[in-house]
Amino acid sequence: LTTLQTLVAQTLPQLTFSPSTASSGGLILRTDAGMDLGTEGQAPHYMVSGNGTTFVAAGNDAGIQLTERSKRKYRGDLELSGLNGSLAVINEVQLEKYLYSVVGGEVSSGWAAEALKAQAVAARSYARSQGNRFDVANVVDTTLSQVYNGIGAEAPVITKAVDATTGEVLMSGGKIVEAVFSSNSGGFTADPSEVWGNGGNAFGSVASPTDISAAATSKYWYNVMLQDGTVGYARED
Repeated sequence: LTTLQTLVAQTLPQLTFSPSTASSGGLILRTDAGMDLGTEGQAPHYMVSGNGTTFVAAGNDAGIQLTERSKRKYRGDLELSGLNGSLAVINEVQLEKYLYSVVGGEVSSGWAAEALKAQAVAARSYARSQGNRFDVANVVDTTLSQVYNGIGAEAPVITKAVDATTGEVLMSGGKIVEAVFSSNSGGFTADPSEVWGNGGNAFGSVASPTDISAAATSKYWYNVMLQDGTVGYARED
């Protein structure tokens, strides 16, 4: 360590040294491979050291640009911390403003106003029912929770639908229902207990005839038996 200190002091005389412990927190910055796989280049990479160490970048409604592959902008603040040896990036944002992006990420802004409102209520109920599920966050930004793509997924009609239902959630037995949803149901919904293992008696199976539009471009599968007795499936193409 003494040899390293001497070498660093000679190379970077502007730095000063002070004692530290293994539990002390810090933000480590290093230069490594860039974000664009098509061109050569390097970019700053960050790592948070020390348990419980947190750094917060304060934002506003104009959004914070997060330099990553998706290059998205996010409302609210960004919180950086360490989790299981990796960098955890948490977007701290008000629930209703979070829904501006979630509803826009899960459905089309071309849907009817009442459908957008229904989706907003379902998404709000789902988010509220999660608790601190991921140790450092309530939800993640993929379909593991709900799709969340930041400001880029917002649209005026969706914002209007969220605002029109502010605070509205689905409840059963005095508790907020985990209102799971899927992109389509193949023509008929299943009882949530059959698919998700939850939902209780808050929902029932209903016909979903408009799912035909989602399946219109899908290929048909046939159950076939060959002359030698082999049984299997073949797709129409």
